[in-house]
Amino acid sequence: MKDDALLLTRLHELESELQAIKAKLIEPKKPNAVDRYLRRPWGWVLNNWGFCFFILGLCFAVWTYAKYGVGYFESQKTASLKRESSDSYSGLGDKLILYGEFKAAKDAYGRALKINESNIEATRGLLKTEVLEPLEGQKYIIPEIAQTRIDNLRDVMKKEDDSGLLGFLGLRKKTIEREGYLLDFFEGQLHESKNEPDQAKESYRNSFKNNPKFIYGYISYAMLDYENHNYDSAITTLEAAKRQDQNSAYVLDVLGACYMFKEDFQKAAEYFLQSQRISFTLSNSMELSEAQRYLMKADGATQLDEDILEKISDTSNEKEHFVEGDLLFGFLPESKGKAAPKENQTLKTLDEKKMAVYYALALDHALNQEFDKADESFAKAALLDPGRKHDSYIRNRIVSLGHLSIKALPADTQTWMEKKVDLLSSTK
Repeated sequence: MKDDALLLTRLHELESELQAIKAKLIEPKKPNAVDRYLRRPWGWVLNNWGFCFFILGLCFAVWTYAKYGVGYFESQKTASLKRESSDSYSGLGDKLILYGEFKAAKDAYGRALKINESNIEATRGLLKTEVLEPLEGQKYIIPEIAQTRIDNLRDVMKKEDDSGLLGFLGLRKKTIEREGYLLDFFEGQLHESKNEPDQAKESYRNSFKNNPKFIYGYISYAMLDYENHNYDSAITTLEAAKRQDQNSAYVLDVLGACYMFKEDFQKAAEYFLQSQRISFTLSNSMELSEAQRYLMKADGATQLDEDILEKISDTSNEKEHFVEGDLLFGFLPESKGKAAPKENQTLKTLDEKKMAVYYALALDHALNQEFDKADESFAKAALLDPGRKHDSYIRNRIVSLGHLSIKALPADTQTWMEKKVDLLSSTK
């Protein structure tokens, strides 16, 4: 029994010692500085590296934006803006074409491609603007070359229609349906260049039927009637164009010209003034001054002609658009109730345009009975036309003014004009 008691006592002692040893073994080791500031943080970073890199990138993005104004997705943003800018220029080119501004449209398409070389719409737009361009060194288009360009453009459209899955399945809206009006217009221009007016009119009619917003199609159709003195038909076409766009200066200008030949000078002046307020051009300015003369508003005509002369004498770059392009004028009736002569006068060169303005200014001064100034302007005009190429046109304007103006001319003004008519009617 004694031994058993000793064994039990010893067993309890051993158990106490084991508990003490166990307590020492499981007691956490007191971390030193290396563990606390290096090993443990680095271990956490290794275990959570993805999260750490995300935070680091976010901090870097915030820093670059704060310091340089550069966003984290700047490259994606730049690519998006680049595409949008290019598309904007391409869309501008499409709008300019509707008004026949092919030169300006070509510039817009060129800018679009400069920003984004992969802009397919701009590439095709550039092709459209070049269809009716003469070859380098040539003044006029060559019909065979223009036809080849039209056929090439048609092929480009067809290839685009057939491209991709949508094209293969026939689900893409056909380009030829959207832009076929331009092919009609180009073919109308070709017919006109070959002196085929009936075929040209048919093509122009198709162009604005296929796209009612194609203002230049209406104008091209109406101009054929205008040149043939079919003013009522031209007015009908131009009024249809005006319903599509109230702010086309060209439409308003030609409408005014038609009413001039119908001897409705007040309505003509109103249209010319509306056109001028939208776009100040040499054509609508000269025609407005002419309408004012027939309305016996010599002071207004004089002021306008002097302004025109100042502008066409200054050919600096910002005013070149004002003087460029041919001007077409018809012959007015030479007495009330009489049909107008079936003639037209085209002013091409800068000297020809100056000549016409000087002649107009001479008439302005004559209406105001300032005959010295009138003779001076008349002489300057004659110097610009040494071959007397435009005598019949100027004679027509003087004779018609004497018979169609809304008031009788002063006797001395009438005498001055009769002398100039005799001079212009003399043998060259």
